[in-house]
Amino acid sequence: MDRAPARTGSACLLERARELEQIDRLLADAVGRAGRAMLIEGPAGIGKTALLEAARQRAGEHGATVLAARGGELEAHFPFGVVRQLFEPLLHRSSAEARAQLLAGAAHLAGPVVGARLEAAPPGGDLSGPLHGLYWLTVNLASRAPVLIAVDDAHWAAGRAATAGAGT
Repeated sequence: MDRAPARTGSACLLERARELEQIDRLLADAVGRAGRAMLIEGPAGIGKTALLEAARQRAGEHGATVLAARGGELEAHFPFGVVRQLFEPLLHRSSAEARAQLLAGAAHLAGPVVGARLEAAPPGGDLSGPLHGLYWLTVNLASRAPVLIAVDDAHWAAGRAATAGAGT
């Protein structure tokens, strides 16, 4: 086993060569337009956040668009809080033309939940429109370049999202 520390940005990952190789393989597939999903799990303090940061850095080096968010106590009670963290910065720094392209077609349905339109998101009602819009917003974004969606501490976001559709 390789015991040399792997450096990524300012972080030093000890004994993570196998995990970093797996991340590199998944990113190479994604850059080659073969979609991939990755879940980093483990007990607290084991370095999941550092591995996620390494994946974000490496994806950026491969030319991927990197969307990042972090779940927290506030997001557990704020519908679409993590979604806003992912998409709002991208949409706000995009030109009006680029924003219009990203929100073209059915993606416009995501406007209220990503802060692109002023009307409020449906209050615990029918979420099929915004969810459909988020799908197409992601498709529109991925048509430009591979996309890495990285959510740290995603378990915090799941609490409200799981009950939002139930009308609670």
